[in-house]
Amino acid sequence: MRDDSELAAELEAAKNGSSRAVEKLITAWRPKLKAIAAKYGRGLAEADVEELEGDALIAFYDAIMTFDPGKDASFATYASVCARNRVITSVKTRRRQEPGVLVPLREDDDDDDAGVEDRGLLPDYISACEAESLKNKIRGLLSDYENSVFWRHVGGESTDAIAAAVGKPKKSVENALFRIRAKLRAALSEKNS
Repeated sequence: MRDDSELAAELEAAKNGSSRAVEKLITAWRPKLKAIAAKYGRGLAEADVEELEGDALIAFYDAIMTFDPGKDASFATYASVCARNRVITSVKTRRRQEPGVLVPLREDDDDDDAGVEDRGLLPDYISACEAESLKNKIRGLLSDYENSVFWRHVGGESTDAIAAAVGKPKKSVENALFRIRAKLRAALSEKNS
């Protein structure tokens, strides 16, 4: 397990634009993010669970960028809660959009997401590219519209706020987020293959 000073340095580097640090953190946390998506996606189709994994990944990136070490929560707790909340919101949104579909949502499982550092989920990191390179790859992968939607979404804007800002219907923004998740998953799958 990494010590707190190493993790703090990695988080600071990520916030300062190091895609290497971001990639290291994502690689270390990928199993945990998949587990969160699987936990709340029980009973869903595999494609839907993969979409939840994308939501968890976006929330994790947001957690990296917004974590405040001066607060009482550890990064592991903060990141887990951010990912879990984003996945739960996605499941609830799906319930509202497709009322005839039963989407499971269980928040009462015994395996709490807090305290993940105690379960050894911060393995040694692997090397990766620089942050600006990662951002440029994402920008190159997405259309202009998708880039506008993605960076606003990562910045924490709601779907309604994004729709208003880009002058498109909410459904168009939701469709763009779906395409973005698919593109990012495909790009990450190619890289990890």
